[in-house]
Amino acid sequence: MRFSIVTPIYNTGVNIRRCVESVTEQTLSDWEWIFVDDCSTDNSIDVLKDIVSEFSIAEKVKFLNTENNSGPGETRNVGLLAAQGEYVVFVDSDDWIEPDYLETLFLSMGDTMDFSYCQAIEHNGDAKKLLKNPHYTSQKQLLCSYVGRIWTCMFRTSFLRENNIKFPPYRAAEDSAFFAACIISTDRIASVDNVLYHYIVYSQSISHKFDPYKTLQKKSSFKWLIEYAKDKKVFNTFKFQLFFIYMKKALMVPLVDKIKSWL
Repeated sequence: MRFSIVTPIYNTGVNIRRCVESVTEQTLSDWEWIFVDDCSTDNSIDVLKDIVSEFSIAEKVKFLNTENNSGPGETRNVGLLAAQGEYVVFVDSDDWIEPDYLETLFLSMGDTMDFSYCQAIEHNGDAKKLLKNPHYTSQKQLLCSYVGRIWTCMFRTSFLRENNIKFPPYRAAEDSAFFAACIISTDRIASVDNVLYHYIVYSQSISHKFDPYKTLQKKSSFKWLIEYAKDKKVFNTFKFQLFFIYMKKALMVPLVDKIKSWL
């Protein structure tokens, strides 16, 4: 198996149709798709199974679930553990990918890269915005300019497992901490300028509002990252960049969100 696609499911419903269609249109077909249900409270899985049947991809799909509602990080960990592909990507259920998403990222990695990332477009209603990831020049540069868009990335599965890279068990900034852990674990990183991913934003989403609990979860995710760096014995190498990330993502962003909530 060449590719494993991991998608968390939580009360997704019919929003996943476009996502499924985009995966079935990939120029490379050697993939498995792992859906992990995070204890949905609606009929999302039934709807999803009907869509999978409609697109005749049941033999390429696995349905797994978490024991308790755990958030997207732990849900992705379940899928990552089950992945049989040489490479793994994370595609969210509301989003969709370009037909050459798998192929372009795969070719950019060659025989030596541990992961690669592309560009994305954010869709918010009729509005579109380019989510520009920086061109890779160094680990330290990428740490200071990254935003943790893991769905723009393809990872070599063996790289993640050999370095024991998993998502921290928290409900905010878990993707950013995961991506940073990948960066400090290798300098074999590729980047492409192609826009290959389409990210959906709901303007009323609670993820864009100030939430004290989420602020604490962000701090926990970045504390996890610091401990990971210490365990890897690379903390001293990247301590200034890690401090910058903590200040920006765990302290400054929540502060800005709080100020916006007052306006």
